[in-house]
Amino acid sequence: MRALIFACVMAIPCFLARGEEASTSPGAATSIAVIAPGGACVVELNASIDGASFDAYWDKAFDAIFAFADCNDDGILSDQEIRLAPSARALRLALGNGFAPPVAPLRSVKDVLRDSSQECTKDALKRYYRENRGGGAQVGCGQMTQTAALTDAFVQQLDEDKDGMLSKAELISAENSLKKLDTNDDELIGAGELLPNCIYPGCAGANDVVESSVVELSGNADSRLLLARLPREVENQTALLDKIQERMQANHPSGESLPIRKTTWNVSPANQINGVPLTLEPGKRLRCEAWSVAGPSTELYQQLHEQLIEIETVQPKPPSADGAAGRREADFTWLIPLVDRNQDGEASSDEIHGWLALQKQLSQGQLLVSIIYGGGLFEMLDVNHDGGLSIRELRNAWRVLESASCTTGDKFDRTKAPAVVLMIASQGYPASFAQVTTSDIEWFQTMDRNRDGDVSRREFTGSIEIFSKLDQNRDALLSPEEAQQVGKQ
Repeated sequence: MRALIFACVMAIPCFLARGEEASTSPGAATSIAVIAPGGACVVELNASIDGASFDAYWDKAFDAIFAFADCNDDGILSDQEIRLAPSARALRLALGNGFAPPVAPLRSVKDVLRDSSQECTKDALKRYYRENRGGGAQVGCGQMTQTAALTDAFVQQLDEDKDGMLSKAELISAENSLKKLDTNDDELIGAGELLPNCIYPGCAGANDVVESSVVELSGNADSRLLLARLPREVENQTALLDKIQERMQANHPSGESLPIRKTTWNVSPANQINGVPLTLEPGKRLRCEAWSVAGPSTELYQQLHEQLIEIETVQPKPPSADGAAGRREADFTWLIPLVDRNQDGEASSDEIHGWLALQKQLSQGQLLVSIIYGGGLFEMLDVNHDGGLSIRELRNAWRVLESASCTTGDKFDRTKAPAVVLMIASQGYPASFAQVTTSDIEWFQTMDRNRDGDVSRREFTGSIEIFSKLDQNRDALLSPEEAQQVGKQ
């Protein structure tokens, strides 16, 4: 699964009148606005890496690239030296590789400079990267296409009186009613078990969202939904929001100002992203959920490091007797043009080590934000977004729907169900969108085989007596909080 969000360690909500500026904090990696007819939410992502702001970290990373390429230390890159610097596109592709791959290589300083009569200084190289989105946060969006079908399947399975609606009583009994669907016996009702052949979530943040762009997620007049990636400059940000308001008011010419809720999100993705998820409700029938997951960037870099760290020298392949290139068990000749600082046609151990140190710095700064839209009932109930409904999630279903104001009397009213937009931050393309909900207690992690954040009686490997003692609220589930009490009693 390829995805594009971030870990939240602090959220500071505030409300802005339409005439006020939605300012961007210094060093903000990016700002994203989700706009619905009833209001808008601006999420300002402030990232820090190794204690430095996102911009400051990448400023140093650009310095490191320049220092690596500037072989003679004269402060100016020549045509020969610029080939050691990765292209802006290569920096973006580092997101999925753990290093900047040899893609779209720079052939001369003309590829970097605005004016070919200028010299390629450190500042000129930084300007090239920033203008071409090298080293910045990457944002993408994608749409879930099976939301309505999942909702239909869920209702059909629980609708005992066949009135086409779900009652409070039917939802309360969901835990038992849906057991028959658990074909893999993992105590989760997966999307594919509710809706056979469903690939969940069925999309990724594959559509690139660049600064100042506006994406129409839903064009329905009553539930129009727009996504905007705001520019960094305050005045440009305000101007874009003004234009968006005009678009929204074209369908709803009430003359009222668009209320904007602004949330600051602080992220630290150096090794993996951790934090508390956010739930925002910026407008009518709209719910935004934002959380973070660990990405594979560190692991991918480590794999590369293990492959290269023991290599003494990489030399060009000698031609074979018939003129074809010679064969070796492992071909690392692609490294030579990337690391050959002394221009001797080989990659020495020192050159490889220097290049690896640079790649580690580049991989640590990768930040991906996936925005997945089109979610509905299943996404509201699947609190940890692991693609399956756990025992606790099913037990809490009615409470979740009631708190979201999509019930009428003792019935779930699907016409009131909000559109769900999911925002996931990661350091690289994550294998899963699921939040980490299990405890960090070792025995709890071991027993929580389905990773739903609870240990059921079936998962518990101890005696019934011990389980009953730990299960303080007698709900037949051990929570992380109950596990914390072990040894305190």
